[in-house]
Amino acid sequence: MPVWKDLLSQLSNLSGEPAMIGLIITASVIAIVRDWRFGLWALLVQYILVSVLHLRMLTPELALIKLLVGVMVCPMLYWAARWVESERAHKAHVERQEIASKEGEVPLPPLPWPVRPTNWVFRFLVILLLGMVLYGVSTSFPLPFIAADLAPSCVWLGQVGLLILILTSEPLSAGMGLLTLVSGFELYFDVMSPGLAGVGVFAALNLLMGLAISYLAIVRDLTGEVL
Repeated sequence: MPVWKDLLSQLSNLSGEPAMIGLIITASVIAIVRDWRFGLWALLVQYILVSVLHLRMLTPELALIKLLVGVMVCPMLYWAARWVESERAHKAHVERQEIASKEGEVPLPPLPWPVRPTNWVFRFLVILLLGMVLYGVSTSFPLPFIAADLAPSCVWLGQVGLLILILTSEPLSAGMGLLTLVSGFELYFDVMSPGLAGVGVFAALNLLMGLAISYLAIVRDLTGEVL
C-alpha cells in the first residue's frame, strides 16, 4: 500500500472530536478576524479538517478530491483579494494626495480593509452564543443518520457560515461564509449518499463558487456595486 494511502487509512480511524475542535477555531477565525489573510489560512485548514472527516464515509481517493478542491479555491480568493487590496491602496493614496495638495494638510493613513459593520467583540459574543446553541442542539436534537462525533461539525459549520453571510456585505467575507456553510451541508450529504457522483457535484460547485466570489470581489471594487 502506498504511504499516502496508509496515512489516510490511519486518519480515517481518528475520532471526530479533534477535528471538531479545529473546525471551531477555523470557523471562528473566519467570522471574527478582519484581516482576509488569516481568514483564507483558516479556510484552507478548514478544508483539510473536513477532508479528514470525509475519510469516515468516502474512499481515500474521493476524500483527497475534497482537499484538492480547497487547495484550488483558496488561491482563487487570495489573488482576487490581493488585487482588490492593491487597487484600494492605490486609489486611497491618490485621493489623500489630492486632498493634501488642495487643503495643505498631511494625508491621512488608509482605512483598514475590509471595513465591517460590526466589531470583533460583537462577533466573538455571537460565536459564544452559537457554541451554546450547538451544545443544546447536539444533546437534545442530534442529527439523524450520522455518527454522534460528526454531527456537531455539520451543525457548527452551518451555523457559522450562516452568521457570516448575515453580518457582512463584502463579497470575499460573505463568500468564505458561504463556503463554510456548504462544507457543513456537504459533510452531512456524504453521510446520506456517499459516492463519486456527489463528490463530483460538490467539487464543481465549490470551484464555481470560488470563481464567482473572486469575480464579485473584483467587480465590487471596480464599480462599488455587486452585480
